[in-house]
Amino acid sequence: MALTFYNSANLTSTMSSTGVYMDTVQAIQTTSTPTFYGLTVSTGTGQITLGTNTVINANSTPHLQVCTIPNIGTGCTFIMSELAQTMNGTKTFSTGIYLPTYGGTPSQFGYYEEYDHVTGWTGPIAPGSNTTCKITRVGRVCTMMIPAITSVGISNASILKMLSPLPNRFCPATECYMEYGLIVDNGVNGNGYFLVREVGSDQKFYFGTNLTGGFSSNTGTTGLLAQTSYTYSV
Repeated sequence: MALTFYNSANLTSTMSSTGVYMDTVQAIQTTSTPTFYGLTVSTGTGQITLGTNTVINANSTPHLQVCTIPNIGTGCTFIMSELAQTMNGTKTFSTGIYLPTYGGTPSQFGYYEEYDHVTGWTGPIAPGSNTTCKITRVGRVCTMMIPAITSVGISNASILKMLSPLPNRFCPATECYMEYGLIVDNGVNGNGYFLVREVGSDQKFYFGTNLTGGFSSNTGTTGLLAQTSYTYSV
């Protein structure tokens, strides 16, 4: 009888009068920790059992799929579909997420941005140094914080208007009008209104005043008296 061992580098054999004994180069008993260059498990379910009750199962697919574990540089825990867990590090979602709702149908949440819009202003005041308007967009809701804009009035104008247009993503589909904001004209305080123009228009913020005759051409303090926050939907 002849015996042929393929890939015999991984096997050792001993022949005796009672039979042939074969051993692997490294131990594979239940108490050992062998090292393999690669491992292929042909069955499609119940592939690897860890301990008594933990089964790692990768379903068979019609095409080769390679799942790569990146070098994360430290120990970690897999994120599972069950169990409360904490995720560390910055994660980027390319297609948005769904958050729970109560009594409604969840919508995809796919937008958050903080943006500084730097612009000058024109109208009843001379264009001066730029101001920074801070915009936060969460979903479809934009909140813009506009600092006080005051200067010496130089001309009669119905509106105070920003010079630099807003990016499309911060403009509503139709113009949005609201009546609040503390306006000062020639040193006289009054309530004002604001208007944010729609996509495809000049895409700017406008401030108006309910003071008689609009902004005057006198030389007193004129503009938006105090920093104000405005919220609208896009």
